[in-house]
Amino acid sequence: MAKDDDLLPDKDAAKGFYAKYEPKEILGRNTRACTQVIADPVAITAERDRLNASTQLRGTYHTGAALFPHRPEGISSTVRRCIEKETGTEFAAKIIDLSNDSYEGVSEGKTMLEATLEEINILRMVTGHPYIIELHDVFQSNTFIFLVFELCKNGELFDYLTSVLYCYRYIMRQLFEALQYVHMHNIVHRDLKPENILLDDNFNIKLTDFGFAKVLQPNEKLFDLCGTPGYLAPEVLRCNMFEGEEGYGPQIDLWACGVIMFTLLVGCPPFWHRKQMVMLRNIMEGNYSFTSPEWADITESSKDLIRKLLTVDPYKRITIEEALSHQFFQVLVRFIYFSSITREAKKFKKFNFHLP
Repeated sequence: MAKDDDLLPDKDAAKGFYAKYEPKEILGRNTRACTQVIADPVAITAERDRLNASTQLRGTYHTGAALFPHRPEGISSTVRRCIEKETGTEFAAKIIDLSNDSYEGVSEGKTMLEATLEEINILRMVTGHPYIIELHDVFQSNTFIFLVFELCKNGELFDYLTSVLYCYRYIMRQLFEALQYVHMHNIVHRDLKPENILLDDNFNIKLTDFGFAKVLQPNEKLFDLCGTPGYLAPEVLRCNMFEGEEGYGPQIDLWACGVIMFTLLVGCPPFWHRKQMVMLRNIMEGNYSFTSPEWADITESSKDLIRKLLTVDPYKRITIEEALSHQFFQVLVRFIYFSSITREAKKFKKFNFHLP
C-alpha cells in the first residue's frame, strides 16, 4: 500500500479502482482554477482604456472586475503511481475530489463532476494518437473520480527547457501532429504549455490536460477567458475586454505553440513582464524580439516559424498544415540528445529519418 494512506479515498468509496489497481506514491498534486487566469483588475481596466484611446474603438467594455471576477477555488486532484494487479503494469491515477462541488466550470456554470465528465469525453474522442496521453480506465464514486492514464516517467517538457536544443524540431513536429489530430475532431485545447506536455520512456511527447478543452460546433466562436496568462492569444484577451468582438477559435492553439517554441529555445516566454499590464499589452501588440544573445545561433527558419505562429491577426496566423510543411522541418535529424540539469540526468536517442 502507498504511503500517505490517509490521503487516499476510503476503499468503500472506490471499490472498483482498488480491486484492479494498487496505489503507490504521490506523483503530484494540483488545484485547477476554473480560469487559471488571475489578473489585476486595475491593470486590465488601464489597458482597456489605453487601447480604446489608441484604436478609436467604441462600445461598452467589460470592467476588469468582470473580466477577472475572483480567484476560484478550483478542482483538487492528486496524481499517484499505481500498478494494475493483473498485469503488473504501471499507470498514473489522477484522483479528483468531488466533495467540494461548488466549482463553476469554464463556461455554462458546470459543476466539477460535469466538467470532469466533459474532459473524459474529449479524452476518449482523441484516444489512439501516439502523441496524446492515453486514458486507460475511469472509475467514479459519489465523492471521487479516478482517471487512470499511461505513466510518463520522464515528466513534463517544462523540466527540460533549453536542454532540448538538439531536438526541438522533433518535439515541435510531434506537438503539431498531436494538435492537428485534436483540431480534426473540432476540439480546441485552450491550455497548451510545456507543463501540459509529458515525455514518455522514449522521450516522445504526450499532450495532456484537456480540462479546458472544448468541442466546437460548426462556425462556433468561444468567448470564455481561460488558460495560462503568458500563453493567451490576443483574440482571447480582446473578446474579454471589448464588446462586439467576434470571439476566438482553434487558432489560439497555434499562438500557444509559438510561445512554447520560443520558450524551448531560450528558456523564457516571449511576452513575460513583471508588470501584468505590460505583459497584456505585449501580447495584444505581438511585441517580442529575437535580440537577446541566446538567439545568435538560432536558425532563421526557426525565427520565421515563430513569427508566423505569433501573428496577432488569427486569420493571418499560420495553419497547422502550413506549419508542418514549413522550411523549419525540412532537415535531416540524425542524433537527438536530451539533458536536464534539473533532473541531473542525460538521455540519448538516435534517429535516422527525414522529417518531411
